[in-house]
Formats: sequence, C-alpha cells, structure tokens
Amino acid sequence: MPTPLRARTALVVAVALVPAAVTTTAMVASADASTAAAPVVLRATLKPSGDPNGSGTALVRLNKANKRVCAVLTWKKIGTPGDAHIHRRSDGSIIIPLTNAATAPDGAGCTNNVKKSDIADVIEHPGRYYVNVHNAKYPAGAIQGNLHR
Repeated sequence: MPTPLRARTALVVAVALVPAAVTTTAMVASADASTAAAPVVLRATLKPSGDPNGSGTALVRLNKANKRVCAVLTWKKIGTPGDAHIHRRSDGSIIIPLTNAATAPDGAGCTNNVKKSDIADVIEHPGRYYVNVHNAKYPAGAIQGNLHR
C-alpha cells in the first residue's frame, strides 16, 4: 500500500505528464499537416533543344495547397524568351504554364490557380516532366531540361 507522500508524488507526476503528452501529440500532428502543405522545390538544367548555343536553369516551387507554381528561369545565348512551360515527357503536352517567369526581366514569376492534381503529379513524379523555354526563333523550344529534386 503506497504511503500518502508516494501517492501524492505519483499524482503530481501524472498530472505534469498529461499536458506534455498532449502538447507533443499536437506538435506531431501540426508538423505532419504543415509538411503535407509545404511547397516543394524542383530543378532543371536547361540544355539546347532548338538553339544549339543555349543553356540555362529552372528552379520551380510547387505549392499544392495554394494552387500556385513559381519559377525562376535563367538563360544564356538564346533570344528573349516569350514563353515557358512544364511539359509531360510522355506526350509533350503542356501541364503548367510558366509564362510569367519567361517574360519577366528577372526570369521570376508565378502561375496561380493550377490544378492541384497536376501539381501533385509533378511533385510525385518529377522525372516525367520537363521545363521548356520558347522564343521567337525557336517556338517549339530553345532550351529544355528534365525536372528533378
């Protein structure tokens, strides 16, 4: 039979541990929720696809929760870009336009209201997609590169 002092000590310890357990559980749950909604950054090294001298990079930030895709594009030795897209490799179809980045003087821009399913698929399978930068001389694409983490 526990002594009154031991019983009180056990009660105090139990009461002290309950909030800690609740807080820890809440922190883990909120961390899981924030991770699920966190933007994902993918990259591509852009190589000639039409312009034999062209090169560049693409840094793409996909935010499924906000239905927003932002990109920072760089390019060298090509004419001024007029458009850019994320294309599906299997059939070349355009999945996500990156026009705002391609036409911005600094190469940075965002596309809003992108279908969540498209963002989710690019995040889950980046190797199935590529970034293509187009210009007037090479309307089918001057430079392009496969997306990866």
